[in-house]
Amino acid sequence: MRQFRGEVREWSSEAQQLRRDLRDQGIDVANFDEILRALQQLDYDRTYQDASELTRLNSFVVEGLKRFEYDLRRRVDAQNEQLFLTASDEAPTGFRQLIEEYYRALASPNAQGR
Repeated sequence: MRQFRGEVREWSSEAQQLRRDLRDQGIDVANFDEILRALQQLDYDRTYQDASELTRLNSFVVEGLKRFEYDLRRRVDAQNEQLFLTASDEAPTGFRQLIEEYYRALASPNAQGR
């Protein structure tokens, strides 16, 4: 029990830092706050006096973190998809002439032997 509570304190500290980082990135942390509160309850003496409460809190934290990570991944993937959709296959105007010259040089008979 002592070892588990020590790990809970470490996880809590890391989760608080993650919360700050997420908030700084403009991500809504309301759901994450609920998970943090449950994680902090795992450090209370009274939690260990009721096995069903310990199990409930543990499950809430684990499942909550899974859901939060899934939602976060979906949000990041959606942003990445938007980046790909807005990209263009066209070369910037300043490079078009250079690219055309490059392909002409490749197509020339002198380039065959290289």
